[in-house]
Formats: sequence, structure tokens, C-alpha cells
Amino acid sequence: MDALEKLLAPNTQDDLPFQTNLNEQMILDALTREKHISTDMKKKVYQWMKFNKGINEYEEEPYQTWVATVYSKISVLLDSA
Repeated sequence: MDALEKLLAPNTQDDLPFQTNLNEQMILDALTREKHISTDMKKKVYQWMKFNKGINEYEEEPYQTWVATVYSKISVLLDSA
């Protein structure tokens, strides 16, 4: 879980729960490399998705559509793990 844990580490500079420079594809790529995803990590990824969705709320429609597609893929991976 090293790569995924590093990506989802707390943001120590801005007092936020996650880094703001992550993109959805980075998380998806890290998840696809994992052999086992713990229940705690699944919860953390879902929490990140909620956090990140709020950050992307005012982005343009094409980007929001792309993000929704990646979130769907992430959810499928988490649900099947």
C-alpha cells in the first residue's frame, strides 16, 4: 500500500485532509497496482473522492464528465476488492 498511502497522506501544509495536487488518474493507477485493499484504505479512498469532488465542483463540464468516469472505475475496483 505504500504508493496509495503516500498519495492519500494528509496535507501538512494547508491543514487539509488530503493533498490538493492529486488527480483522479493517479489514484486509479495506484489502485490497479494493489493486490489487496484493506477496508480502512477503501474508506479513505471514498473519503478522498468526496473531498476531491468538492474541489472540482466548479470545473468545466468536460472535466467533470471525465472525473465521474474515473470515480466510477475507482468505485468498481474498490467494490470488487
